[in-house]
Amino acid sequence: MAKKETYFNVTIRDAAEADHRDIAAINNSEIHYTNFFDEKRVRFLDSLSVYHRVAVFRGQTAAFILAMKDHVPYENENYSWFSERYDRFLYIDRIVVERAFQGLNIGSLLYRNLFQYARRENIPVITCEVMLLPPNERSLAFHAKRGFKQVGTRSLDDGRKIYSMQAASTTGNPG
Repeated sequence: MAKKETYFNVTIRDAAEADHRDIAAINNSEIHYTNFFDEKRVRFLDSLSVYHRVAVFRGQTAAFILAMKDHVPYENENYSWFSERYDRFLYIDRIVVERAFQGLNIGSLLYRNLFQYARRENIPVITCEVMLLPPNERSLAFHAKRGFKQVGTRSLDDGRKIYSMQAASTTGNPG
């Protein structure tokens, strides 16, 4: 269990089962960029993750991040894509900041914490995908600022969805 860390008015801590309802609601509030999930799916993803944190702002769950290490039995096409290319990596399955809390640097704090975790665990690469179609310009800019580079693309749903497959080295990257 990781210790709780507080930055200004934001506390980052391990997600607990009591957070699953809030996590599902936050995820589903941004459904145009994520896939729907319920508390059962949150519980399943939590069981596969090595890094599942929530950010709490003034007593409210404001965001969450969920990541898996390499070599877990996760049946996900994007995770599999990275598994074919990297031996050791940390895959960000999703990060979602509740709309009311966007613009408060909560995503940046979660990523800083994630990069610190990856360095402590000697994980050399952090991976994720970002939507190119429909475009998620804010996420592309956010990831570029943190050293992520496009390492490929994937097209799904007969070209209706296109993902930028991204990776960032944990060495020398401030997160």
